[in-house]
Amino acid sequence: MCAILGGSYRCLTADDIQSICRLFEHSQIRGKHATGISYCDGDSITTIKYPIPGKEFINSIDLNPFIGKEFAFIGHCRYSTSDLEYNQPIADDDLAIVHNGVITQEPFETWQGEFTTKNDSEFVFKSHKTGSNPILDFPDASLAVCGLTKNDIFFYRNGKRPLHYCLINDNLIISSTYDIIVRSGICVSGDISKAVPGFTYSFDRCKLDLKELQEMKEYIDAI
Repeated sequence: MCAILGGSYRCLTADDIQSICRLFEHSQIRGKHATGISYCDGDSITTIKYPIPGKEFINSIDLNPFIGKEFAFIGHCRYSTSDLEYNQPIADDDLAIVHNGVITQEPFETWQGEFTTKNDSEFVFKSHKTGSNPILDFPDASLAVCGLTKNDIFFYRNGKRPLHYCLINDNLIISSTYDIIVRSGICVSGDISKAVPGFTYSFDRCKLDLKELQEMKEYIDAI
């Protein structure tokens, strides 16, 4: 059990930073062994991860330089069943992903291909890097994923792990569970939606327009 989270902000405020801090603090209930973040200010992706709980971690990260700017992030709180190596996000200069679930339980030595970690979430990362779809590539896996590029933030699940989101004040917030969002004081439960299994939600941050995502939410709610 791990937590994944994320957010995209039209113009980051000091209050938004406090909300992000609370989101990490309450997400640590799903894993305190390690925490990580990848964030983008529109120009580059920065990734930081330490083997400490979410509250301690986010209080060590200075987001104040991004106040007044467009800002997007994804995060991970890890519950470790093995070691504290190869924590998430898994990232390079162009893509970052966080994953809750299991791709394979086969020994690392049997994995096919080249890997830079022994974390099976790297299968998800590699799938995206080749332009493929992890939901189709790994039909027996459990998947809840948030991803970040220089241009957009995306998220999806295959129904075997939870994932929720809300839209508030032209901002997008993503979390494993709705109660984490509620306890963080970001929005009330009635404004939080469960991600539909098998559907990839993508928000183009360059356009700074949540209209399409809002219309998608209204359509899905009406089904």
